[in-house]
Amino acid sequence: MNDLRIIIEGDGAVAATEDLMKDPDLSGACESIDGKGERDGGGTLATVATIVGIISGGMTIGEKLHKWHQKYQQPDSSARIEKVLIERADGSRLLMKDVSVEQIDKFLKP
Repeated sequence: MNDLRIIIEGDGAVAATEDLMKDPDLSGACESIDGKGERDGGGTLATVATIVGIISGGMTIGEKLHKWHQKYQQPDSSARIEKVLIERADGSRLLMKDVSVEQIDKFLKP
């Protein structure tokens, strides 16, 4: 599998990224785009998770990413995220807005 970058924007970007990287089926690293993990000048906080390995399990990665995304899209979430973009090594991108599990799985296939 080629590396994936998952760009996460919003007030809850750090918490959401840390939660995503706790998944034992994913291996990789995460960082704040501004290097601080804080808002800078009132702008939107963003983080990048680089996934270098996916271990298949009972639930597909598409299902896990969809469930994770829905959790942080809830209006009452204290760690709400605004936007999530998945980027493959070839430069193709998938904006996780109104996407199905099947669309995510299809995008993740080499």
